Amino acid sequence: MMTLYSYLLNKKEIDKSCKHLMKDLLFIVIPPVINCIKENDFNQCSRLYKIVIPNSVKSIGRSAFQNLKVLKIIIIPNSVTSIEPYAFAGCSTLSNIEIPNSVTSIEFCAFYQCISLESIFLSISLSSIDESTFYGCKKLKSIKIPFSVKLIEPFAFSECESLNNVLFEKPSKLETIGYGAFYGCKSLPEITIPQSVKSICNEAFKDCITLVCIYTSKELEYIGPNALEKETNLEYYDSNE
Repeated sequence: MMTLYSYLLNKKEIDKSCKHLMKDLLFIVIPPVINCIKENDFNQCSRLYKIVIPNSVKSIGRSAFQNLKVLKIIIIPNSVTSIEPYAFAGCSTLSNIEIPNSVTSIEFCAFYQCISLESIFLSISLSSIDESTFYGCKKLKSIKIPFSVKLIEPFAFSECESLNNVLFEKPSKLETIGYGAFYGCKSLPEITIPQSVKSICNEAFKDCITLVCIYTSKELEYIGPNALEKETNLEYYDSNE
């Protein structure tokens, strides 16, 4: 009986004809002849616990692993440059993941509702954190925003209710914190906005009920309506004093 590995070595791509070999697998090693994981490639592998991606893979497609409820271990190699929308959305037992520095793009909702995700290491090649990327990651406690990020898009970390530590790597290039970016992060006690930030958009920190937001730059040009739960939660600190 042909195994999935040998089948893919011969076929050199993941297609519908090999789905029957993947359906009940717990552990998959993808051979190094595969150069991309396409849309929906593995999202029917309902029993998949672990997958190893080879250095030949350049991209992880839309919804490639979406809603795999028992997926706990995935190793992303430093050959991957893009993670497309909903790639890991709804992987409810995925607890940690490391994004290699080769990744320049993580698209919207890539880790949406990964409710067991506790830690993630982000690539220093990212220029933005896309819309709703980590929305509803309820167990995520800490995040370090790479210095390369210029934009945190709407709802990027919304409803991360256990998030209690947000660090901005220096020297930060961050310019904009988008609409509702940290909406509902109820455990976040304090955040220091980098000096590079020019805009904090509407409801960026709404429903962050204990948050004190500290900014250190007089260059902050715009603070949107309801950007914070209370206006009194915004404090200016002159770093030159």
